[in-house]
Amino acid sequence: MLRVRVLGELALELDEVPVDPPQSRRARSVLGLLALDRRSHSRSQLAAALWPDVLDESARTSLRSALSALRRSLGPDADRYLVATRERVGLADDVWTDATAFDQLAGDGRLKDALDLYRGDILWGLDDDWVLAARDNWRERVVGVHARLAAEAEAAGDEAS
Repeated sequence: MLRVRVLGELALELDEVPVDPPQSRRARSVLGLLALDRRSHSRSQLAAALWPDVLDESARTSLRSALSALRRSLGPDADRYLVATRERVGLADDVWTDATAFDQLAGDGRLKDALDLYRGDILWGLDDDWVLAARDNWRERVVGVHARLAAEAEAAGDEAS
């Protein structure tokens, strides 16, 4: 099983063994976006989101290069985790991400467990425009979980929590 951590610095585990993330910043950015937005993306929209100031053909070439670097990083079973067709790209449904787990735990009211997954600003070390916007969004989400936890503690009469 592939585990992708984006809440903090990008980290990968493959069958519980740490794996070096791709060397390419572009490949790390692609993986980060796919891990945060767990749907199948059209290649053209993904390329435009990642390289907004580049002509479409150049952006699609950059995407192909980044996907190739990502596949190398994931090893011989990369196609098991990275679902890429001529038109669409996404992560397989069984890829675990800390962002998805955070949302599920918070939604289930397991707020402390959700916060345990948060290791810092998302995709620490990347500074793409889309990452900066997502980082602001995640900060607000984490503050919201802290606020809910504080409200629960106050309601229970435990102001120290």
